Amino acid sequence: MRPTTSRTNVARAGAVGVRTLGAAVGLGRRTLLLLRVVAFWTAVSLPALYPLLLLGLLPAGVLTVIELLAVHTLTLVLGRGYGRTPTSG
Repeated sequence: MRPTTSRTNVARAGAVGVRTLGAAVGLGRRTLLLLRVVAFWTAVSLPALYPLLLLGLLPAGVLTVIELLAVHTLTLVLGRGYGRTPTSG
């Protein structure tokens, strides 16, 4: 009697699973790259707000300044690897 699942079907299912996993990994890498790009350019542009805060052109309390510094620090950390070429070794 022949089994209900042949080796060919198992191989095809395995290949579909590998392709799906590869697509998920690729999506994860693209998402991480997008996060790094946005974080990097946000970190670059945030210092433009500091003079506006000092001149009083933006409403600012102590909490606003602390939040801005926290966001700036977070974006510096997240965008740190953007634009670097991976080194092998």
